[in-house]
Parts: sequence; C-alpha cells; structure tokens
Amino acid sequence: MPLATCILSLAVSIAVLLIGSAPFQMLALSGGLMAILVITTAITVFMRWKISLHGAVAAGTVAILTIAVTPWLVLATLAVLWVGWSRVHLRDHTALQVTLGALTGVIAGGGLYWLLDVVLR
Repeated sequence: MPLATCILSLAVSIAVLLIGSAPFQMLALSGGLMAILVITTAITVFMRWKISLHGAVAAGTVAILTIAVTPWLVLATLAVLWVGWSRVHLRDHTALQVTLGALTGVIAGGGLYWLLDVVLR
C-alpha cells in the first residue's frame, strides 16, 4: 500500500507539472523518479524480493544531478555508499539488494532522465 500511494502521489505531481507548464527538466526528473519507483515496486511485489528503494533513489538522484548540473556531483556517490551501508548494517537489506537497487536507480532513473532531457529535448 505505501508503494502504491507513492506511485499515485508522483503521478498526480507529474500531472500538476504538466498542467502548470513546468520546465522540461522537472518533467524529466519526475519521469526518472517514476521509473525507479515503478521498477523497484514491481520487483518487490511480483518477485517478492526486497530490492532497496533507498539505494535506488540515492543512486538515481546522484546520476540525475550529475547529468543535469555538473559531472563533479559524481563525488556524491559517497553518500550512496553510506545509504547502502546503513541499509545492510540495519539488516533491512542484503548487500546484493542494495547493490541492485543502486544499479536500478542509475539505469532507470538516470537513464530515463538522460534520454528525456539530453537526447529527446
């Protein structure tokens, strides 16, 4: 239920951005985050495997900021490592769940943002 609520909330936010003629980068950002949320939710619900949403969002955010602002922000990957470490340390996830969550964030979130903002814009 919480994941479905997040997806619905983000969908409403995207609709508001579209209606309000938000800058294209905001739509690309929201699209990237929606991709992360939908993919991690699908893996968690349908495959019954608890992929790390925290790891996915942290890594996706760094990827998007690196593309949108400056390549220097790749240094924020250190924060992604801290998030991953905390998820494993708290025993909420395994190292594999965190790693694959982070990869999902970079590929789905960063990839879709790059496709929408850099390639298609």
